[in-house]
Amino acid sequence: MALGGSGFGKFKRGSRITSFKGIRQGTVLLHHTPQFHARNVVKITNSYPHGKRNRDIVYGIFVKPTNTKEKRLGDDQEHAIWDFNLKRDRYYRAR
Repeated sequence: MALGGSGFGKFKRGSRITSFKGIRQGTVLLHHTPQFHARNVVKITNSYPHGKRNRDIVYGIFVKPTNTKEKRLGDDQEHAIWDFNLKRDRYYRAR
């Protein structure tokens, strides 16, 4: 079965993320979507939406596994990561 996404590149999977505790702007996560067999690198862009800590949501963008300062694709946009996404998809700390 072929894998989708850009892959994890040089990154290794760390611990699985089950809450947003300790997740800050600039944190790099590895995202695995079992439904689509996709693996991507996500950089957190905003962990304090609307100026205050929200335990239910953070924002991130897909980045290149070879350079986390660049978007994965030119048209990739910042997207919301909700707490329920942590159960459905799999997010890991990048090592």
